[in-house]
Amino acid sequence: MIIICPVYGDVYPQIISSLICQTYQNWELHLIHDGKSDGFIKAICDYHLDKRVHWYEEPTHTGNYGHAIRAKYLQLLKGKGDYVIISNIDNYYMPVFLEKAIATFKDNPNDVATYCAQIVHNYTGFQVMNCRLKRGYIDCGQVMLKFEEASSVGWNSLDHSADWFFFEDVAKKYGVNSF
Repeated sequence: MIIICPVYGDVYPQIISSLICQTYQNWELHLIHDGKSDGFIKAICDYHLDKRVHWYEEPTHTGNYGHAIRAKYLQLLKGKGDYVIISNIDNYYMPVFLEKAIATFKDNPNDVATYCAQIVHNYTGFQVMNCRLKRGYIDCGQVMLKFEEASSVGWNSLDHSADWFFFEDVAKKYGVNSF
């Protein structure tokens, strides 16, 4: 289970502690800074002393909400795990999130992706948001995909809504019922 997480600036990485608290422990977090960093987040990664947390810095800043990083690392990390989540540094996962998502695949082996029915998101002022497979109602961090299928589709957009376009591409290739 691989989590790809672009980073820019000095946002506290909530994602680390929420992953460490997961009931499912076989995961790797790949934090990739978009350009050179000042070392703040790397110091936090080092502080946790968890070998599942990996830190990278891209040589130059690309911008575009980290979408170029998502595209690159979706291909670079292919084959490292059966499942992938493309997340953000400020996402927080309830302790059973990974366990429940993986169990969904075990119960539905033909599915390509699974996602939460609800999330709390800043789009809604941190209120509960009901989710569905529609632009504006789903966020990349709430979706777990089979890695092989996700990388075969690729992350093809740098637009603000690139996560939606990615899911749309997955649905076009594998069908809406694969979610």
